[in-house]
Amino acid sequence: MFDIENLLYSFERKQKTTQRRDLLLLEQNIESLYKNKTVLLESNLKHILSINSISQYKELYVQFSTQSKNKLCIYSKIQKEIAKQKVNKKERTLDLGAIFLQKVSLYFQERLCQSRRYQNLKHIIQDEHLFLKDLIQQFKSQVQKISYRTLVFDFHLSKQNKSVLGRTEKEQLINYNQKMLMDEQFVLDFFNRYPCLLRSISNEMRKSKKIILELFDRYEKDKVVIAKNTLRVDIISKVKKIKLGLGDPHCDGRRAIAIQLEHGKIMYKPRDSSPEFFYSMLINKWNSVIKDPNYVIKVPKGIYKEEYSWIEYIPFNECKYTIDIHSFYKRMGVQMAFLYALNATDLHFENIIAHGSHPVLIDLECLFSIPLSNRNPSNILGAHYKIQNQIARSICSIGLLPTSNEPTKDISGIGTGMSNKIVVKSPQITKNDQTEIKIKNLDLNYTMFKPNQPKFKGKKILVSNYIDDILQGFEKAYQYIEQDKVQFIREISNQKLHVRYLAKSTNKYTSTLDLSYHPRFLHHAMDRELFLLKACEPLNRSNHNISIQKNEFRELLNGDIPYFTVDIHAKDLIASNHKRIKKVFSYSPFHYVCEKIKTFCTNDLNFQMEIIRMSFLTSHAEKKTVQKQAVPLKKSIQKFQQKDFCITKAKEIGDYLFSIATTGTNFEKRNICWLQSSAKTENTKILKVMDDTLYDGITGMAVMYLLLWRVTKDYKYLRIAEDMMEDMMCRFQSNQLHLPSHSIGAFSGISSILYASLSFYFYTQNEKYILFSYAMIEDISNLLQLDRHYDIIGGVAGLLLVLIKFYEITRDQDILEVAKSCGNFLINQAIHINNNEVGWKGISQKLLTGFSHGNAGIIFALQRLYTYNKDEEIVNIIRKALSFENNNKVNTFWIDLRKSNKQIDAMTWCHGSPGILLSRLELQKSIHVSFSQQIQLDITFALSNILQHGFHNDNSLCHGRIGNILILLQYARRVHDKKLQKASQNLICEIVKEMRFESENPLNPRENIGIMTGLAGVVYALLYVCDDTLPNIMTLG
Repeated sequence: MFDIENLLYSFERKQKTTQRRDLLLLEQNIESLYKNKTVLLESNLKHILSINSISQYKELYVQFSTQSKNKLCIYSKIQKEIAKQKVNKKERTLDLGAIFLQKVSLYFQERLCQSRRYQNLKHIIQDEHLFLKDLIQQFKSQVQKISYRTLVFDFHLSKQNKSVLGRTEKEQLINYNQKMLMDEQFVLDFFNRYPCLLRSISNEMRKSKKIILELFDRYEKDKVVIAKNTLRVDIISKVKKIKLGLGDPHCDGRRAIAIQLEHGKIMYKPRDSSPEFFYSMLINKWNSVIKDPNYVIKVPKGIYKEEYSWIEYIPFNECKYTIDIHSFYKRMGVQMAFLYALNATDLHFENIIAHGSHPVLIDLECLFSIPLSNRNPSNILGAHYKIQNQIARSICSIGLLPTSNEPTKDISGIGTGMSNKIVVKSPQITKNDQTEIKIKNLDLNYTMFKPNQPKFKGKKILVSNYIDDILQGFEKAYQYIEQDKVQFIREISNQKLHVRYLAKSTNKYTSTLDLSYHPRFLHHAMDRELFLLKACEPLNRSNHNISIQKNEFRELLNGDIPYFTVDIHAKDLIASNHKRIKKVFSYSPFHYVCEKIKTFCTNDLNFQMEIIRMSFLTSHAEKKTVQKQAVPLKKSIQKFQQKDFCITKAKEIGDYLFSIATTGTNFEKRNICWLQSSAKTENTKILKVMDDTLYDGITGMAVMYLLLWRVTKDYKYLRIAEDMMEDMMCRFQSNQLHLPSHSIGAFSGISSILYASLSFYFYTQNEKYILFSYAMIEDISNLLQLDRHYDIIGGVAGLLLVLIKFYEITRDQDILEVAKSCGNFLINQAIHINNNEVGWKGISQKLLTGFSHGNAGIIFALQRLYTYNKDEEIVNIIRKALSFENNNKVNTFWIDLRKSNKQIDAMTWCHGSPGILLSRLELQKSIHVSFSQQIQLDITFALSNILQHGFHNDNSLCHGRIGNILILLQYARRVHDKKLQKASQNLICEIVKEMRFESENPLNPRENIGIMTGLAGVVYALLYVCDDTLPNIMTLG
């Protein structure tokens, strides 16, 4: 049973022994949110709420009295006043909760209009009736956002309790909406069931009333200067209407408000806008010296006050002439240079208005961005930290560069020009044909168009056609700043600025706030507290600051997005209540920006311009069609005489890769890492710190340098390899590896490290590597049941192959037992399609063919296990998995099942005939005659497919021609086909001779450096070609 007292937060209660309430919901929420992590919960309670134990929190939950009876009296009065509101029949609709929302809005209007301040200021309104009608509609929308889940929940609860009348759901909806919600007693009981909803709605009323009256008061005071300086009119305008809810609520509900006046429109920003006015000053100085009008920048005019400002309203306008488009992007490039110099962040499509040929920036809160102090000083010297800092200081951190060529998902400031809409998943109340009420995440047009992108004659403008204009503007402004760094820094030093600091992403705060209004957390205020305590945990424990966490909790509890600012000349953070959090930063934002500007030089300019070029090439270019051609083998060549070339070229590329590496010190030893341009999704490329995977990370680089030492005997490569391996061993022990969580696979998971340590032991015979390998087994075994990948890349099949390698090196029966458990896990997770076919549904939730993610790779791993574990169940699963893969063929080609259009044979190691050939070669070892005929047929088909269609325009091992030719080479060695072997070896050399390495341009998006995706793989291929004792990394040999 719930009652209105449950709206009190823990800090508003005092313990009482006479009254006892139910603990069940709290216990369920503790289990759901903290999952037995009682130490973490007690820490949060102690540091945030000053409650010493979970038991003390529970006591306050069930046995308490209020510290202020007046508070409860106020909420009780609001509850009664809302319940008794009368709604006109004209305003009653079938929309769920419409009557409830109308009651709340009517009471809000009543409170606002009865206010003495409102009565004294309402003369500034042109038409009070129309103004209030529009205002109440907006307030209704605000209340709906926090109450829709509860209304849906309560409607279904009422149906279960049979308290709602009607035979069909439509009749029940009418009864609930127009009878029950109209009933005064029902609404009173409704708030008793969900007292925290009453509190949240009351808080919205209080904040909205305060904000509106504050706006009126300030407009009355400033209206003359607004008319003269911003609107440029002689007449003092009255307010026609205001648009609330622009942006996120901060500092007790304050947001930007658009004001429609009799003569014009203006923006009101209830915060310190000094960053925008400072930026305008810098730009106006630029405008005064620039001679070419195509580079002159428009900035909004405004009136700056310490706590608020009035800003010129900038409408979206199309370009009039084609030359305007070029000017638009030149001006965009100019502003990118200034924003880069000022270390701006969080600038997305909402922050730019395409005003004809001018990109106009709005809401420049996040200038002078700076990282928190790192609480582990040794990390600052490490290679990973250096690269993270390089990315954080780069142009890509601003938020302007596009991150996807899926136009409806791109939220970047510049965009792609491919769409003027943004689509987000948003919870909405839906009705099906039977009017069944549900909440679903549906695609919602977040805005009719993205105003950041220019248009010409109503047509979309592709940014890819104007990259040169952006680069010209950026270069011009960058050089302007570089040429007079001292003066630029002096101008900053004279400013007294407070800029916003983002402790977490706004999206994270917004989703947290939205979920805190779930009915599960609205029965009892301490349940909502519990949820927000968990949500406010730091993203990075090494940078944990309890004062930041406290302020986040306090603001979210109040329905606000946490808002922090920083004085650019100080190291302290300032919370929204103006309290200082001391020495949060190692340097002041001013110092951080100054140091950055001092590094401006030609090399940095070229680096940033390459990032810009890379972003647009990736995001705008149409996806290249993979050209599949016949492999140009010259079988007449009888000898392979290019071993010297292979070794020389391998060393050359290895040296080049090390030259672009970042070195640092970690655990008092040298560590090595790379800045990498990497595919985030199929359509997205980002800069990132190289992770620790075998696929395209540090493990792959370490193995490559280990093998380079093995072949060349040059110990400098062993030192490089061992430095990387030892660093990963130390980071494993301190839980600092950079790997996908819960991934145990050999290419993208924790087994990558195990594979590398076994390789190092095999070639160096250093005992520390085998001891480390044993130490890893317990940790890896604990992750086995969590695996949902199953495949070679990220799942247990890859782990199984590494364990077989481990067993072959040590002949340790305990290792074989772990391998058997992996095999059993795979067998148990198989999806039985019918009596004759099985497959595995990994993360993609699709049954797949192929080596990296599909049946071929899992078959390969199970066959390797069968070599040492003659279990007929393994044979049975292999037979059925083989049947599924071969039933997904068209003629001789295997179907790629990743996409709905079922493309025929990707012709790569990862998907298609090349990987399937590797799988079938392993199955040849099977003694089961039932396999042999089908396997030989598959080998014939796969080999023919590769020879006819396996020569791609990509050079990687994973999905390129070098990988395919190495597979041909392995086949040739297996079947002793000397002609094919020599032809494959020579073809690899010819491909490498034709390659152009971008030594001046390591960020070329067409060139990766990982072992399965880029240059390290080329080194490996050259070594594999000239030394047949090396393992095939594509099969984890």
